[in-house]
Amino acid sequence: MNSDSTLYGILYFLFMSAVILGAAYYVTRILAKRGINPAKNKNLKVMETVPLGIDKSLLLVKVGEQYLLLGSTQKSISLLSAIDKEKLTVTSEGESYNSIEGESIETYMNTVDEAAGRSGMSSVKHNLDKLKSIVRGNRIDV
Repeated sequence: MNSDSTLYGILYFLFMSAVILGAAYYVTRILAKRGINPAKNKNLKVMETVPLGIDKSLLLVKVGEQYLLLGSTQKSISLLSAIDKEKLTVTSEGESYNSIEGESIETYMNTVDEAAGRSGMSSVKHNLDKLKSIVRGNRIDV
């Protein structure tokens, strides 16, 4: 009898451990989809985030009607610049994906470069080439 109760105890422990792990998994998925921010901010919203490395990112934040570009590191957050609403390109994700369907990435990059040249911004392709050279170990500016 003693060996049977030990076997049932082990099976019960394994079953309850699986139930607890499964419940934790589904709860974290639900929280990730909803977001853990219970307070709905009306005047402050993170519009976009671009990771630059481990614990480093650029944030485009909308504060009221003003847009701010912030740099975030592990120890600090810095205001890089205030951006005019007119200079921002606001498109939905669907429009972005539909606009490049059927195009090669080179054609798309050339289109972006032409638009950047007209607006006075620096070349996206040039910046990507510069990043590639830094990542490959060539510390010389392109």
